[in-house]
Amino acid sequence: MAAVALLMLAAAAAAMKTHDLTNQSDAAAKLIARRNNMTCQEMNRQRVDGMKDDLDQSHGFDAMFYRGCLKFVKANGDGKHGAAEQTEKLGAACKKGTFDGTNSVLTKVDPSKLAAECDRAVHQMDIQLNILGEDSFKTDEDFCAVFVDLVLPIDEEPECMRFVEDVSHEHLKYAGVPHHWPRIVYEKHFDEAFMTVCLEDKKLDEEEDGRETMFGAGAEECRLILERIMAAKWGHYKRLSSFFAVACPVMGLPLPDPSGKTFDPMAGTKRAMAVQMFHRASHVVLAKHGNTSETAKLFASKRKPFSALQLVHELDDLETSVSAKSPRRRRLNENQRSCCSGKAYNWELGVAAGASITVSGSVSLAAGGFNGWQDKTCYFKTANVKEVCLNWDFGFDMDGPLEVEASVARGFFKSYNDMLGDSAYVGGSACFILCVGGSVITNLQGQYIGETVEFGFGLPGVDFEGGVCKCMPTGNTYERIFHNLQDHCPSGCFPEDATVETPDGKKKMHQLQVGDRVLAVNDAGEAFFDEIYFFGHADYKAMSPMVQLQIQAEAAYAAAVPEEAYVWTASAGATELKLGRVLLNRMVPKQGLFNPYTLSGNIVVNGVAASAHSSWVLDHFVPEALTKYLPATYQSIFVVGRWIYSVFGARAADVIGVNNPQEQTPWSAYAVALSSIFVASSPVVVAVFLKSRSGKP
Repeated sequence: MAAVALLMLAAAAAAMKTHDLTNQSDAAAKLIARRNNMTCQEMNRQRVDGMKDDLDQSHGFDAMFYRGCLKFVKANGDGKHGAAEQTEKLGAACKKGTFDGTNSVLTKVDPSKLAAECDRAVHQMDIQLNILGEDSFKTDEDFCAVFVDLVLPIDEEPECMRFVEDVSHEHLKYAGVPHHWPRIVYEKHFDEAFMTVCLEDKKLDEEEDGRETMFGAGAEECRLILERIMAAKWGHYKRLSSFFAVACPVMGLPLPDPSGKTFDPMAGTKRAMAVQMFHRASHVVLAKHGNTSETAKLFASKRKPFSALQLVHELDDLETSVSAKSPRRRRLNENQRSCCSGKAYNWELGVAAGASITVSGSVSLAAGGFNGWQDKTCYFKTANVKEVCLNWDFGFDMDGPLEVEASVARGFFKSYNDMLGDSAYVGGSACFILCVGGSVITNLQGQYIGETVEFGFGLPGVDFEGGVCKCMPTGNTYERIFHNLQDHCPSGCFPEDATVETPDGKKKMHQLQVGDRVLAVNDAGEAFFDEIYFFGHADYKAMSPMVQLQIQAEAAYAAAVPEEAYVWTASAGATELKLGRVLLNRMVPKQGLFNPYTLSGNIVVNGVAASAHSSWVLDHFVPEALTKYLPATYQSIFVVGRWIYSVFGARAADVIGVNNPQEQTPWSAYAVALSSIFVASSPVVVAVFLKSRSGKP
């Protein structure tokens, strides 16, 4: 809109003086005093009147633009029409270049660029009309006051400022109420508003360069920017200028060059104050990074190709470490992960006491989860619940028939509704002071609805148990709806067409068997062939969303790697790993679910080094900061499985049911995993128990 501003400036003549602010404080005090008794329309009307008064008293640039606008409106407008029609009519006149009412300036400017700026001005005026209402545009003076104060860039208007304002106003159409940055990022419909504005912006940019393009061009770039904005953690920014110092570069929008810039905290218009906030943002970046070549990229006068990965890493905003499992896509929260897994969960603290027949009671710390799909939309429910059970058990305890046990249980159910009501269960547990157990849960008709894994403390012994339970909520039940979530549910496994390197050449995932040797990496980063000792999943029928990475791989020494997101890559015959830069991260539907485990816990799939360990039971409650330790934890848990493989070989996988293919859930594999806890804890616990029985100090 700079061309429009200069052309209007040429249509008016006035001396340039500083802004007169003598009456500003009194006007602000009166406005505050009356605000509580005013309607929205009255407040908007007063706001526009204040703009006109301010412009009438001004002797600066804004007054010249104001008089130029009035002359243009009187020459080209029609007061008989409403504000919307008036705006469209003036927009058409703007494109003709008849700013002084007679002579056209199309011979002096690029018509395509002028048309693009006129369209942008009309678009901004339409936004202000929706916000302020028709009553705020009764006269030509009203129209020009809004145009000069809220639309026209009086100072150097940062591109990022215009963009975020457009997103705010577009989001208002969806939400019905205004939201402020950065909170707006987490509001419903933000993604629709952002994409709409971004695509409109792309189209206008093309028109400014004299090229015709369809709406929707640049969708992939807009989507990448949106995902990075929504994946960021914006809560720690206390000042908007600090927030935009990070957000604007991530959105690929340059901040103004701060060199030699000063700003007046007593500026009289909202527009000028908004511009100054973005100038402050540029100073924040400069103060943080100094005058470096990297910082200079933030203040480029021309839009450059999108490179948010570099900027995000530079500004310490998002983690770029691949080992920390922080991908550049929208992360799912705990509730969304529950929906994707198709499970409902609860945590329970329980106490049981008795002999042969026991009564137990528990109060759930948290219960909730998946309650059904409708198309691709998930319905999620949460509540506090309590459970009362009548149990039977048989077995042996080292201290006689009396059983006293305190436990913590994690329940996994097919849906939230299956968790409630009457149910039956059978299970077992073993105690060496530390107790580990589990159960299978059915409804009273015998249909499977879930299972539990239980940990606790009790007297040494082994028990088999069963019973009937009644579970009911203790308060309100809350429901959440996640729209179109199914398209964003990632699988922790590999698809059947994923490839691995073997000594005999490449193989597809579905061709692998326990005992096969595949390319992996050791702790020193060296490539070698490692053996598969079991499959967590081997289902060729399943269809699931998978994370697809597009990687630009090239040889590079670690010391020469720039500050961008890289992953380790390897190929057949390689003796060392190479680094590859992630260009694209998206979800695609794929056939098959395969999860081969190697003895080292690492594997190279499709040329990318990855952990063989996928999301499992601990992922649901371990804090995000500790997730980088989960692969090593799972590797320790499966020590018994590796021992069984070393003794019995691939035959053990067939017996346990963890080879490829798997026709049903390998429950025996879970028993092997749990047994490792006893292997690790039993020597210490038995020693303590024997010492206590002997009575010796």
